[in-house]
Amino acid sequence: MVYPNKIWQFSQKCILHIWQLYSDQEIIVFNESSGQTHVVSFLCLNALELLKCNPLNHKDLLGFLATHNELDPDEKLASYLDKMLLELDSLGLIEPYPM
Repeated sequence: MVYPNKIWQFSQKCILHIWQLYSDQEIIVFNESSGQTHVVSFLCLNALELLKCNPLNHKDLLGFLATHNELDPDEKLASYLDKMLLELDSLGLIEPYPM
């Protein structure tokens, strides 16, 4: 894990518009605040929705995503989540929760 104890939250600056494409696997997210459009996975959208409701650390977010999507919270999913959190942070969609 890159930041196991860091708590993440949905960025306070984001105003998202979401469109789901023909399959559940691709979702278009437009951030009105930045003017940027992104194609994200369903799992990524779940993470954004969870972080919009509650700031969470990696372990708790992994548990919620695994349970909600009926996935095994194994090392593969944990690694995927690491990469996803770093990418979402770099896009300005999430941010560290001030402690």
